[in-house]
Amino acid sequence: MDISYTTLQNQQQATTSSREQLASNFDDFLTLLTTQLQNQDPLEPMDSTEFTNQLVAFAEVEQQISGNAKLDTLNAAMASGVFPAALGYIGLDVRYVGREFSADGATTPTPIAYALEGEAASATLYIKDASGAIVHREDLPVTEMSGQVAWDGRLASGDMARAGTYTADVEALDANGDAVDATTVVGGRARGVEMQDGVITAVVGERAVPVANILNATTPTQFATKQETP
Repeated sequence: MDISYTTLQNQQQATTSSREQLASNFDDFLTLLTTQLQNQDPLEPMDSTEFTNQLVAFAEVEQQISGNAKLDTLNAAMASGVFPAALGYIGLDVRYVGREFSADGATTPTPIAYALEGEAASATLYIKDASGAIVHREDLPVTEMSGQVAWDGRLASGDMARAGTYTADVEALDANGDAVDATTVVGGRARGVEMQDGVITAVVGERAVPVANILNATTPTQFATKQETP
């Protein structure tokens, strides 16, 4: 189905007009309700059934308009080519700016890149599980303001970490003991594409990663290799 710019513009204008009309009608309704409540006879209160039904009707119309707005956004993404392009990530291993990643519970190394926003005297990588507990700690070199390490999924005890979601945090301090901000880049395999609140995202593990955060994508054979289990 071809979607022209004019068609999209007309759809979006219609949705906006519907919202404005609904807001105007609802304001009039509230004004009328307030006036009648203020002037009702306390001994013979008015029947609220009709007003309740109207409130329900307003809610249903608002829900329909919200659905139309989401469809407008999706159509715009399709027409611009962004959504079809994002579909190309499915099945690939992507690297993205973020902290959360998935570990497979095996010895597949997880590459974690980092970049410091200033000179640091010390930097430490902390990997935490879903509960926030630290499962791995590693000192990072600070001779360069960026680098990459590979976590093999092993805990301090030597056991393998369970499959699941983990977080990579880099904590760095300068010579005065002040914190130095750091950005991390992690990765995973994209298994789908979806739209959330108007933002096109790639589904990586259990996370929705904004496509704008993806730095590169490679075939699975290029992204990681299995290590021999000692």
